[in-house]
Amino acid sequence: MNSNLKKYKDIHKGKRVFLIGNGPSLKDTELDLIKGEYSIAMNGISEIFGKTKWRPSYYVYTSTMIENKDWENVWSKFVDNVLKEDIIKAFIWRRFSRIINDKYNNIEWLNNVTDNKGNYLISEKWWPKNIEERIDKSATTMNVALQLANYMGFNEIILLGCDLMKESTDVKNDQNHFCKLYYKPFGNDKNKISKYNEKIKNVYILARKNIPQNIKIYNASLITKLDVLPKIDYKLYLKSNKI
Repeated sequence: MNSNLKKYKDIHKGKRVFLIGNGPSLKDTELDLIKGEYSIAMNGISEIFGKTKWRPSYYVYTSTMIENKDWENVWSKFVDNVLKEDIIKAFIWRRFSRIINDKYNNIEWLNNVTDNKGNYLISEKWWPKNIEERIDKSATTMNVALQLANYMGFNEIILLGCDLMKESTDVKNDQNHFCKLYYKPFGNDKNKISKYNEKIKNVYILARKNIPQNIKIYNASLITKLDVLPKIDYKLYLKSNKI
């Protein structure tokens, strides 16, 4: 049970929030434009901290990469560098408590997380009716962020850095994230990349279906193939408040 999440129910009712993905377009996104705004980031976001004064309000970590021997040190560093910023509240899957340093007091443990790893077929189970009972991270950590944003009562959700995966001729370096320290989960397997992208799209379709329709959801990523949500101009929206 995630009964500890009760205190976040509708805590930001009527406000807007930015959900920060880790796609390559994030490198060119002026994150300082949302400094002071509510935001939820994830995974390796701390690698961009040296280039911006912006810091997320919330952070989510539910990736099993931290249990991969080849990547444990890298991903543990991602998380640790976030936790050092005590203004950030971090939602972390409790299964990683043996790896993540518990000296920090800005951790909110997620006790019950489900993950349909490897399953490309979308399911209504990927969107729990009540995250106080369980929260779901199937396909992407962004699924958790969307559920949290909905639970917290935000009435406008804006995506950044949500680009989907692309094929690349570079077999050594990952081209699908803002940070070179990421890994290439599918190499250049076109079939797996295509299926994965469809699964990611389905996560957003499912979120749009289950989040009340009066809640606005926009994709403001600079360069994106995520075409299942309305696309808006990031700078125009932030500087002129125009959609």
